[in-house]
Amino acid sequence: MKPLTIKATRQSPEIYLDAEDGIMKFTGKSRPEDALLFYEPVITWIKQYANNPQPQTKVVFNLEYFNSSTTKVFKSFFECLCQIKEQAKALIIEWHYHEDDEDMQDVGEELASLYGLPFTFIAYNS
Repeated sequence: MKPLTIKATRQSPEIYLDAEDGIMKFTGKSRPEDALLFYEPVITWIKQYANNPQPQTKVVFNLEYFNSSTTKVFKSFFECLCQIKEQAKALIIEWHYHEDDEDMQDVGEELASLYGLPFTFIAYNS
């Protein structure tokens, strides 16, 4: 699988997906007008990756903000992560949030609980 890289805009995050290294990174803000359309190639890539993941997969979320339509799209993404976990593959999920942003921390905790996935929460202050 080829890596998928999407550059950040004012409305969408930087996304880096690399199957060979087993890494997925989401950085910035996610508030595209049509989240389903924006994330379609990302979800397609992740579904393909979930069929044959690396022994270890690392997912890094460093999102300052994401809107409700992004949350709906992330459902498919987290279902793929569950599929990876069910294959007894190592799965590392880092959820970065600003130390003053309790809402973003809470969202990460809710997702971890809802999907039963192993999140590591990392607060930053810069």
